[in-house]
Amino acid sequence: MFQLVVLGAWSIVARLSSGIFADRHQGLVWLLALAVNITVFSLIGIPGCFLDWRLMIDGLVARPSTFSLDEIKRMPARSQITHQACEEGWSFIAEWTGVPLSYVMNLVGVSEKAKFVVFYPFDESWDSLDLGDAYHAQTFLAYNLNGKDLPADHGAPLRVRVARQLGYKSVKYLHKLTLADSVKNVGDGRGSASPSYGYSWYAGI
Repeated sequence: MFQLVVLGAWSIVARLSSGIFADRHQGLVWLLALAVNITVFSLIGIPGCFLDWRLMIDGLVARPSTFSLDEIKRMPARSQITHQACEEGWSFIAEWTGVPLSYVMNLVGVSEKAKFVVFYPFDESWDSLDLGDAYHAQTFLAYNLNGKDLPADHGAPLRVRVARQLGYKSVKYLHKLTLADSVKNVGDGRGSASPSYGYSWYAGI
């Protein structure tokens, strides 16, 4: 539970600093985000920090499941070096390692009725992909960045990596995946929390 509180706090502060506040308080928010980031970086190295973390998968699946981080790391892994672009103009190239999302979906048995995967992090944000992007070979659940465990500011312990779309589609701090036939009844029905911040649901590059 400790890591959920710490990362939940970081996630909220990070989102506050990403454009929700554009007035004179923005600088203060950024400083607060930096302070929290430094704190989380030190805490993230505590052995066993994610022992009680679980990824839940439910919805239109034959076998609703939960997986520990160790169980996910024992699944067939792949690495890819890709460019990540942000809608705000910055970008970077990095090596990501994780398990293909398609492998995990096959494990739980996705229903023929399912059309979307909905991603829930620790906070109240959320996003989704249609099954075409979810099954794509470059879409996977990443737990490693540049040969090291995923750091806090990149979404530890697990994030989805969607190389074919802008960075905000690669949801950080994953907690749950839900397979659904529609996203009309999720949040405000626009497929993601991002449209509330002025971003589109689909962010292909």
